[in-house]
Amino acid sequence: MRRKCSSGRLQRAGRDGGFRFTEPNGTFKFFKIHVHFPRGRGGWGRPSWDVYAQIIDPEVAEHYPINIFDATKTLL
Repeated sequence: MRRKCSSGRLQRAGRDGGFRFTEPNGTFKFFKIHVHFPRGRGGWGRPSWDVYAQIIDPEVAEHYPINIFDATKTLL
């Protein structure tokens, strides 16, 4: 899903690689970025990566059963 970028503010959130994007009106979302080097594709001569972003509403993050900024976890 593509979203139009606004003139919000990006900040680090948490120690483990999460970010917080704040809109000019004060609303915000948390997000995590995952970068994977897929095996069997590209090889070392032509490396390629898959990049994923997870966007989390603050209301969901507050009640999530694990730390949303845990770098070893992918949120469902």
